[in-house]
Amino acid sequence: MLLYESLKNKPKGRLADKGIKVPFKWAGSKNRMFKRYTAKSFFPEKAPGVFVDMFAGSGVVSQWMLHNFPGTKIVLNDTSQEMTLMYSIIKGSPALFEKEYMKHVAAYHSTDDLEVRRKYYYALRNKYALNHFTSNSIENSAALFYMLQTGFNGIWQTSKNFNNRYASPCGKMDYKKNGELFNLDNLRRYANFLSQCEISNRDFSDTAKYAGKDTIFYADPPYRASFAQYKSHGAFTDKDQERLCTFLNEVNAAGSRCALSNREYYDADWQTETNTITQGWFADKFSDEWNVSYFDVQYPVGKHHQGQRGKEVLIKNY
Repeated sequence: MLLYESLKNKPKGRLADKGIKVPFKWAGSKNRMFKRYTAKSFFPEKAPGVFVDMFAGSGVVSQWMLHNFPGTKIVLNDTSQEMTLMYSIIKGSPALFEKEYMKHVAAYHSTDDLEVRRKYYYALRNKYALNHFTSNSIENSAALFYMLQTGFNGIWQTSKNFNNRYASPCGKMDYKKNGELFNLDNLRRYANFLSQCEISNRDFSDTAKYAGKDTIFYADPPYRASFAQYKSHGAFTDKDQERLCTFLNEVNAAGSRCALSNREYYDADWQTETNTITQGWFADKFSDEWNVSYFDVQYPVGKHHQGQRGKEVLIKNY
């Protein structure tokens, strides 16, 4: 039985909980926003035929959608070839992936010496980034998954010195041996989720082929002024942000529902009680037919402009 089959007959008008927990750390995960987004009608009353997660990241919002609307087609898109390859491997070869992944878990559990664990992480990171051609795709994907679990605060960083591949430092490496970090049931549930998704590795603009009245496009791009380096060959610039806003307006014109998460900066006299986009960077990007919700959020990582404050925004056309 598929993970989500048991939810097909859930009462109409009620949302289940947020579903499975993503089995690795991810800075900026939307799980912390689940209740707030639910209160702002992020979930439509009627199940969409297609949900396009344009900047999927860990895929948490997609699994929200599939958890609540099991019949929806999920398109899990991300420009990171490293992430989408890992997802494809977990989806297509779960047993082989798990076997390779457990080698890293065994190495972690073989010692309580934190320095030894750190050395193992950095040796693995160097091999993954600098000598990845000596390993097959299953080995590389298992290494990345382990590093995402044990890296520093779930931050995704790349570096030219590491072939523009994953280069985040390790975390504390003091996770309890019998804790939930390496729980195989969590991994298997996540693999089951991925098995029900279409994995895509394209620029967000290439998802236009899914546009239609039965589609929801969701964009959670690297936030403006974000610290983490999500693009291997440069930042997601304001020009990219503008291109994304134009795209959302175009698929809106095609009848699709759209939602955008991002960060907005404002001065002390900003008024954010209104649901209309009247000020700020996004004010001239969308018409008043779109609505906006503002949320006070303490970001675990990131750089704020000196003398400015910020709020997370949710902009949508439904």
